[in-house]
Amino acid sequence: MTYGYAAAIAARGFRVILPDLRGHGESAKPHDAAVRPRRERQAARRGRLPARHTGRLHATSRNDHFRRILTNLGAFERRSAEGKAEAFLKSTGADPVAALYLLDSGVDTPPEALAKIDVPVLVLAGAEDDDNGTAEDLAAALPRGQAARIPGNHMSAVAQPDLGAAIGAFLAAP
Repeated sequence: MTYGYAAAIAARGFRVILPDLRGHGESAKPHDAAVRPRRERQAARRGRLPARHTGRLHATSRNDHFRRILTNLGAFERRSAEGKAEAFLKSTGADPVAALYLLDSGVDTPPEALAKIDVPVLVLAGAEDDDNGTAEDLAAALPRGQAARIPGNHMSAVAQPDLGAAIGAFLAAP
């Protein structure tokens, strides 16, 4: 990863596995809506699409925001939130068509399921990133959840050195 946080975490002795979401980075970039991850296909059969976990109750508005960007590339002023998101997507090599299908891939995680996660969980978000609900609300829904904030928003926080430092510190804590 080009931002260095994986190396910072690995330097503390941890094995790092990073998701590479559909349409991003080196992942597959299928332009066929029928190509869906196994978890999404299983959830669709159970009738549980497209809402997200309780930390993302407003996923539709968030998805609408990114859908508008992905379907109107080049139409936004560079300094606007949309223009910055578009620039970030371009910088990561994201494929806009494949990324559109990612927006519909989430599944519900009922509050009772979150309440059963009895391990320490760090909910880390940018200081300006509440578009998925707040980190604090999601952490409160987890028995051993802990919220932390780093500089940035949904797009820019991933480029902050503070990301790797916060994750590494959480993992190294007793």
